[in-house]
Amino acid sequence: MGKTLRDCCLACIARNISTISRLGTFLSVRDKEILLERLCWHGLLTTQSIPYVTYHLFSDTLQRVNLSYCNQVDDKLLEVLSQSGCRPKHVTVHHCPNVTNRGIISLSKILWDVEGLKLRRLEQITSEGIQSIASKSLKYLNLRRCHGITDAGLIAIIRNCPNIEKLNVNRLHKLTDASIVCIAETLGSRLVELDARELTFITSKSTMAIGDNCPNLTRAVFESCVKLEGDGLIHVCEHICVLLSLLISC
Repeated sequence: MGKTLRDCCLACIARNISTISRLGTFLSVRDKEILLERLCWHGLLTTQSIPYVTYHLFSDTLQRVNLSYCNQVDDKLLEVLSQSGCRPKHVTVHHCPNVTNRGIISLSKILWDVEGLKLRRLEQITSEGIQSIASKSLKYLNLRRCHGITDAGLIAIIRNCPNIEKLNVNRLHKLTDASIVCIAETLGSRLVELDARELTFITSKSTMAIGDNCPNLTRAVFESCVKLEGDGLIHVCEHICVLLSLLISC
């Protein structure tokens, strides 16, 4: 399948962003969002191009920010983004190894209206980084494989974002029952999906809390949660009538 003319133009712009005068004034909001994604994917956020990227693409109209698979994304870039005045609805920072707590704390300043937030596979992030995130608009949160997050950080973000409907804490290996109980009691009937895969410290106390507090849960994943026992899982099935999918394994 051949590329569209629009795709060819955006690819050309990505390669020549430092040479096009007044570029930002000619681009739609969606074009800016796509360009930012492609610059990350193709490793084009170089030291030379970043000043032009931040000048032309970072604006207060951005609705979606996707920074994925890029070691050029760092705390400084997130700080500049936080100063742009944008209030995005959907934000992804995924597998950017040079992002630390400092960058996430800066990012949190523009997340008041965010509805979907993916902070995935950020190896340097700990509880300190996510505790400042607060949004009553947040419906979807994905923290998959941010191994440094503990109960303290997870509990803080759940309490700061009490309207989450879909939550992914897959492979947050330090979490215990305290986190899952907080999720159940705080999110309650709002929670419809929970991915708690490979949480090796949680026990039936967690599944009991889910069964007692989350009547609208339609999908739950507890694969490789090795300390879970049958009584808690049966409790979930008996008390949540709308449950469509429950994934478990040893």
